[in-house]
Amino acid sequence: MTFKPDMAVNQVNDLIFGRWKSRVLYTGVALGVFDLLRSGARNSPDICSQLKLDSRNGYRLLRGLANIGLLAESEGGERGALFTLTPAGECLCAGHPSNLRDVTLLQDGPEHTAIWKHLPAMVREGWQNAFRHEYGATAFEYADTHPEYSRIFDAAMAS
Repeated sequence: MTFKPDMAVNQVNDLIFGRWKSRVLYTGVALGVFDLLRSGARNSPDICSQLKLDSRNGYRLLRGLANIGLLAESEGGERGALFTLTPAGECLCAGHPSNLRDVTLLQDGPEHTAIWKHLPAMVREGWQNAFRHEYGATAFEYADTHPEYSRIFDAAMAS
């Protein structure tokens, strides 16, 4: 397939800024946005109040989640718009049959985010297991002494 220059630039930009999408996704899961909206549509002030979020940054997060297709936003602006879950957003609720909530918390959480910085050295030098390199233990050993990581790891593996 031949790319037009603007298509190639767009493709690379999507890769460069892809982390923004995963961080917005992670933040929505970690703060409980998806589980709160499981009960139905709510406006930004209500969501921010319920989750104890800064109203301006909370609204920006909700718009970001809508921009990447996890929420739907009705017309109405910061105070009047209603936010609802999309089918993709529903997969991020606890208890959903295709639950990806805990996988999100594990894969984009602090431990797994930290190990990616080692990828260039691993490829260059030929060593394995960035988790051990970062934390001095395998993920299983680390889980034995870090209960919150263990809980998220177990839930992610079960889902």
